[in-house]
Amino acid sequence: MPVLKYTIELSQENREELNSVVSKRTSPAQTIRRAQILLRLDVNTENRCNAKELQKVLGVSRNTISNVLIDYHRRGVDCIHRAR
Repeated sequence: MPVLKYTIELSQENREELNSVVSKRTSPAQTIRRAQILLRLDVNTENRCNAKELQKVLGVSRNTISNVLIDYHRRGVDCIHRAR
């Protein structure tokens, strides 16, 4: 299963929203981790990671990255919040 089947291209507004979630550290850890994944996979950022680097940097599995990517393309930035 290819991890980077989809690309992430965040708007400035979305980047600011995700950075806010990460920097405040008041959200659940899973929400912060999903925001970090999106920020690191954004094609418009300097510290962009590929999937293998992201696995090492954030300590997440390949499946987690794939799930975040798929969910992002279905629901947008709201994917950082788990659907109940």
